[in-house]
Amino acid sequence: MKVVEQLFRQARSLGPYLAIELILPGGSIVALLLWSFRNRPAARLIAARIATAPYALWTRFTAALRAANWTNMHRVLR
Repeated sequence: MKVVEQLFRQARSLGPYLAIELILPGGSIVALLLWSFRNRPAARLIAARIATAPYALWTRFTAALRAANWTNMHRVLR
């Protein structure tokens, strides 16, 4: 029951943003801006994750290539 109560509490907190999104043209952008303004610490954490995601993806990709020994693959293809 506690999980259901937490879900309802979170849904109620998003209600005003959902109303703005549905009523205003371009409401998704307005709702996102309002949410990020009212929840600055959470928005900063999300922005930091988004900013570091390409680098993390690239490092994992290159590590996987090295593990598969793809660095010397150009010699095999000749």
